[in-house]
Amino acid sequence: MVFINTTDGKYIDVNPAGARMLGYADKQELMQIRSVDTYLNADERKRFSMKLQKKGLLKILRSN
Repeated sequence: MVFINTTDGKYIDVNPAGARMLGYADKQELMQIRSVDTYLNADERKRFSMKLQKKGLLKILRSN
């Protein structure tokens, strides 16, 4: 999933795979909500945001 959003959680862009990964039909549908609403745990988003602010860029790779 690749996405760009504002600090308050508004999606600016997201790739189609990211939208599907979160259960949305397409990126336009996903972009109608705030990214903060896609996190199961609000604290996880806070930690992610703090790391992003410190480093400027995050690359998280997860394998299933």
